[in-house]
Amino acid sequence: MGGVYALGQSFSSSQLSDPNITGISLRIGWNAIETKKGVYDWSYLDNNISAAAANGKKVMIRVFGGQFTPDWVYAEGAQSFNFTDPDLGASTMPVPWDSVFLNEWTSFIKALGTKYAGMAQVVTIQMTGPSRAGEMYLPNKTDQAFWTSLGYTDTKLIGAWSTVIDAYNAAFPSTALGIDIAYPISFGDKESLLTQILDYAYNRLGTRLRVQGNWLAAKTNSTNPLYLIVKNFSSQTDVGFQMLCSANDPTRLGGTLRQAIDNGLAAGASYIEFWGVDAVPANDADLQYANENLKLNEKF
Repeated sequence: MGGVYALGQSFSSSQLSDPNITGISLRIGWNAIETKKGVYDWSYLDNNISAAAANGKKVMIRVFGGQFTPDWVYAEGAQSFNFTDPDLGASTMPVPWDSVFLNEWTSFIKALGTKYAGMAQVVTIQMTGPSRAGEMYLPNKTDQAFWTSLGYTDTKLIGAWSTVIDAYNAAFPSTALGIDIAYPISFGDKESLLTQILDYAYNRLGTRLRVQGNWLAAKTNSTNPLYLIVKNFSSQTDVGFQMLCSANDPTRLGGTLRQAIDNGLAAGASYIEFWGVDAVPANDADLQYANENLKLNEKF
């Protein structure tokens, strides 16, 4: 799966034919697929996978649980809570360790595997669920009192992630499975919490685990603990990144696209997700540089 992945909702013919782009990265909410219990609309994924296959591209899939949980799951009795999302405003998601949510989410993972496991174009599935969206962090992650009121313990959250990891492993027994690392909460021993979840994932998946950071930038600090986690895992399995933002926002990126790419390569990355606005012919020199060097880092 090594190389450059274009990240977006749709992909142009130039992106699908660009030899400097290895594949595409698809993102969709659970609520957009399973609108009713057991009723699935796979059209978004199917259409993009078909387009990728026709152009010799690989595919990464990330289905969001968390705040993208369908309403019918709450009607089934899943415990929920409300919060304010910085981008979407007022939002709702299930309590991550709620048994109803986990039962329905793992059933969906099984259906996802029945549909796409073993498909040649689908090289990676990103594991999500017991978090706000794609990354591992939770809403209100600094508010210990809020989470205590919901019954939070490290053990409960580790258990939720363990259940989800096992479900993905069963549904996709030969596919690489990614986890987009972040500190789920910012109180207590957050380092130990994250380490325990990642250790569980690696013990179950071995070299099929893909450890990924979704904050790669020119300004990424090489001593950042999360960066170091990705870098350390690069000696055990393939790792990757998603760009923090587009190169069209150089202030936020902290420099150039090439500088950000070099930071990823220095951590041993074998793949990087680039925002679609950057995966364009105007950036082909950087895309070619990234694609060639990322593939050199690929181990499995």
